[in-house]
Amino acid sequence: MSAEDAALVRSTIEDLDRVLGVVSLRQAEDATPPIPVEEIERLIEERHAARRRRDFAAADGIRRQLADQGVLLEDNPGGTRWKKK
Repeated sequence: MSAEDAALVRSTIEDLDRVLGVVSLRQAEDATPPIPVEEIERLIEERHAARRRRDFAAADGIRRQLADQGVLLEDNPGGTRWKKK
């Protein structure tokens, strides 16, 4: 995809969002996480440390703790992302 095509796609999505409000709604939701972002990031780092120690029970416990507080973790090759449940 060329830069020009990407700009066209982005513009189209922004136009649709002005009517539907889906993207802006999601951005507003992400702006107000269920617990402080610093707490989420601290727990993600603790989970990474537990995984490095191969303490998978502790890592799974942190994932469950965050899920119980309304935060879902997504692991991918680039790291761990979080989103509201």
